[in-house]
Amino acid sequence: MLTSCCDHCFRIDFCSSKFSSGLKELADMCPNIKKLDISSCYDLVKDNNNLLNIPSKLLTELNLSGLPLMSSAIVKQALTRLQSLTVIGLSGVPCIATDKFIIEEICDEFGHQLKALDLSMNPSLPDTFLRPIAHHCACLEKLNLSFCSSITLESLRRFFEDDSKVQHLSYLALMQVKHVAFEMLELCVSKCYNLQSIYLDGLIEQVDDRIVECIANTCPKLARVGLKGCTKITTFVENSELCIVLENF
Repeated sequence: MLTSCCDHCFRIDFCSSKFSSGLKELADMCPNIKKLDISSCYDLVKDNNNLLNIPSKLLTELNLSGLPLMSSAIVKQALTRLQSLTVIGLSGVPCIATDKFIIEEICDEFGHQLKALDLSMNPSLPDTFLRPIAHHCACLEKLNLSFCSSITLESLRRFFEDDSKVQHLSYLALMQVKHVAFEMLELCVSKCYNLQSIYLDGLIEQVDDRIVECIANTCPKLARVGLKGCTKITTFVENSELCIVLENF
């Protein structure tokens, strides 16, 4: 089922084998497509080579989340030919946790323009694979690393210490990133002063009253914060200039 949100935005839902040639068809019919979401369309990529049929001329947003993509070579080739990408979703894509060059090439190719990157739901993703984000991503606004349970964020230290880069970040999701140290988490929240949303659900050992106070004092634009399961929190800082919406706490 092909859903059009507008002339330049498409989501492909409930894909079946009948739509196995859909990306080639879509490329022929809609050469000016700007946003494409094919997340969890398993049949569409039974042959990973179908990714090479993604329309490339004007595409700025691409979501491949939940796809069983195992060919890292095809993924790299498919992504790097899309020269206008600013939003990339790779949540739960297996090969990004086994080939460090996928994230490296994404960041090298698009880092100067990349606004949103979703790498969540990749529990075996090594922390070192994140280093290219710190080196190349200069204007990142949204970063989702939730359920990447092997990472420590140490490879992103340079990113969070660089005000010229971190000033753009408005959304940060770190749910169940349980190996991050308290000091590293404190650095993240203390430097991201333009955050509008932050999700720290499941960080039982790291999130306490000090982190909450740091968030309250640092992030005046914050509208949403997820703290579900953070049982070390005993009080909430009162700040008349800050309205924190506690989601699922």
